[in-house]
Amino acid sequence: MVHGVFLMGNAPSTSSPMLRWFSVVLVVAISALFYSTAGLMVRENTLANDFLCLYGVGLQINAGDGARLHDPQVQKEYQARVQPAVRTVVPFPRPRYYAEVFRPFALLSEGAALNLWQAVQILALAGTWWLLVRRYRADILMLTSFFLPLPIGIAHGQDTGWMAFIVALSVFTWQAGYAFWAGAILALCLFKWHLILMAPIAMALGRQWAMFRGFLAVALLTLGLDFALDGAAGWKSYIALLQQRDLEHMTPGLTQMPNLQGLFANLGIPSLWWVGLIAALLCFGLCALRLDWPHALLAAQLCAILAVPHSFEYDLAFTLYPLAVVLSSLPGKAVQWIAFSLLVPPLYFALVFPPPLPGLLPLTILALLAALAVQAYRVGR
Repeated sequence: MVHGVFLMGNAPSTSSPMLRWFSVVLVVAISALFYSTAGLMVRENTLANDFLCLYGVGLQINAGDGARLHDPQVQKEYQARVQPAVRTVVPFPRPRYYAEVFRPFALLSEGAALNLWQAVQILALAGTWWLLVRRYRADILMLTSFFLPLPIGIAHGQDTGWMAFIVALSVFTWQAGYAFWAGAILALCLFKWHLILMAPIAMALGRQWAMFRGFLAVALLTLGLDFALDGAAGWKSYIALLQQRDLEHMTPGLTQMPNLQGLFANLGIPSLWWVGLIAALLCFGLCALRLDWPHALLAAQLCAILAVPHSFEYDLAFTLYPLAVVLSSLPGKAVQWIAFSLLVPPLYFALVFPPPLPGLLPLTILALLAALAVQAYRVGR
């Protein structure tokens, strides 16, 4: 079984420690070279797209123009100062408080800011790997070093590194017996609230009340901070931005998204995606009621990625630690091998082909959620 080979923290090994560590270091070094190469290949595109919106809001906040943060035309004005050739706005679809993070980055040139930003994300990724090694054997790095959502996201200037680290630290804290703080740490992911909103529902259904209280406490503090910055008018403009469907950069091509709308578009029946949504919600509910927390958290993450109308393959990055937990502790070959397929690169290469092949990614996510639900049903019998 997969977990017997890679992840059991106290499992005996027939190979020498020196040979194991050499293999691990070699694989990590190769992955680091891969990360760096990927970043260099897409650097110019990143400066004109994903990172441009983050850098632009930093400029806007530093100019004292935060009240108009979610006005697409104002965002476009600030982005044009940096990238005059960019004709369409790259919207900033995050809450107001999160824009404050980019104040110091906007004090640098865009190129230098991107270098620093990616360094921060890589450091956060190293923190996630450290937590995995602390909990499991170092061999796990051989399995997780090429988890493509992370290098794809970091190369494109996304915040996938520390999103993965926050979730990893939350689960690691829960495993150490500190449920309240695990929930509080997880709520730090609310800057991508659409991907984490199912987690408190899973806590409530699973009666993880201490964790729920921690999550709720930080969520309320976050809402208070956001309101203090711009008030109700800021929330109104943010909601208005999210409702716009005519912004070119707001949503990727439908068939490229790893959600249910992407899956059913690849199948040629886009209007029936709600059938998959009902199935996903039922699977999630069963998992939340009957599975232990890290497994229920993974179900919540998968369900959110499938259900939301806006998602990219790099949004899977924050499932890294929960996927490792599933491989190490949840019985059932189907669950383990589907989880394994999400950790290794081949599945993600389907996205470079025309439909229906990109549908393999959301189909695999749905299959893992269903396999978790089957395990939950067996637990309850």
